[in-house]
Amino acid sequence: MIKQAHLFVLLMALPGATAAFAQEAPKPEKITYPMPGQVKTVMINKCYDCHYDGERDEEAKAGLNFNTLDQLGKIKQLAVFSNIQKEIEKGAMPPKKFVTKYPKAALTKEEADLLVEWVKKESAALLKQ
Repeated sequence: MIKQAHLFVLLMALPGATAAFAQEAPKPEKITYPMPGQVKTVMINKCYDCHYDGERDEEAKAGLNFNTLDQLGKIKQLAVFSNIQKEIEKGAMPPKKFVTKYPKAALTKEEADLLVEWVKKESAALLKQ
């Protein structure tokens, strides 16, 4: 009798589970600008939610929009990278009020260092072009 009950529960849950999987569309590449895997992971996990086309905060998108970063000219990309470096070094990104609400969004020292080093290297590479 217990096996039948488990089977019944499993069969009842199966349509809901398959429906949930069927509704989940494949996610497009979030960040198309080329960057190393570790940098991209930090950017997606800690920065992307506020800096993409779907975000309502126009100020956040104006400073950095991952959906358009790869389409900017060299001068604008350099300005964005300089801004990223300054904001991270000041401890202004992510904003404290956001981190208070979402503590997992806070950058660790290692993540902040990784991003700053990457934008410095990326800026230097752009200047050589």
